[in-house]
Amino acid sequence: MTKASNPKSSSGGADRQTLLQQATALLTQQRYVECLLAVDETLRHQPESLAAWMLRGGALVGLGRHQEALAALNAGLRFEQTNKLWVLALGQKGKTLVNLKRFAEGLHVLEESLKQAPDRSDFWYAKGNALFGLRRYEDACRAYEQALHLEMKRLRSSVIADILVAESETFIQLKRPTDALRVSEQAIQTLPENAMVWYMRGKTLVLAHQADEAIQAFHQARILNPGYYEAWRAEIRLLVFRGRIRQAWRTFVLAGRSLATHRTKASYR
Repeated sequence: MTKASNPKSSSGGADRQTLLQQATALLTQQRYVECLLAVDETLRHQPESLAAWMLRGGALVGLGRHQEALAALNAGLRFEQTNKLWVLALGQKGKTLVNLKRFAEGLHVLEESLKQAPDRSDFWYAKGNALFGLRRYEDACRAYEQALHLEMKRLRSSVIADILVAESETFIQLKRPTDALRVSEQAIQTLPENAMVWYMRGKTLVLAHQADEAIQAFHQARILNPGYYEAWRAEIRLLVFRGRIRQAWRTFVLAGRSLATHRTKASYR
């Protein structure tokens, strides 16, 4: 005689699956607090759900709570160690360690992840950031190039631009202006409406001793993002350096008004 399934139990499983789907959608929509509520309800019934712990980690990263995100990922990684989801969670842990500036640990975890998921462009990008943080700039360039190679197949312009901006900064650290200019120009062609792209272009032009062109790039960056403090400051400093004192003063006054209401901090890593 076949044992009948428990309808209540089946329904509960379906409800928890629905909660996970809702949490995934909320994370995609960057509704992080609501995502946490849905995930925590799931974990109350399924504390061994790696998918739920990953969603919790992602929401906490979105809220800037990286240490808590790391704890969530560690909790989930205890339960499964063989499937593809576990590899993705391990890579997410590596990325979180890099966000916490624990570069050596993050690099080790990312390298383990890449052994099993070598086609993950986000892992290669995070590895580049870890290597940059460790001042291993040549190795960082190679990691960014691999990330770019993989990402070009997907053609996500904002992600490609982030990689190119990071690579430009690495070439600046290596004092290689020709390479920095080439990559920053590619970034502008990829995402011309992005303020960070123009700011990095300005930095590469400074390295190449093209001050007037750099001023224009910094100007474009702060036009696109009126709260971009670093772009305002860079433009003003270069105007002073070029002896354009009146223009520097006018820009300084404009910066004060703009930053009073719009100040933001741009970041690509």
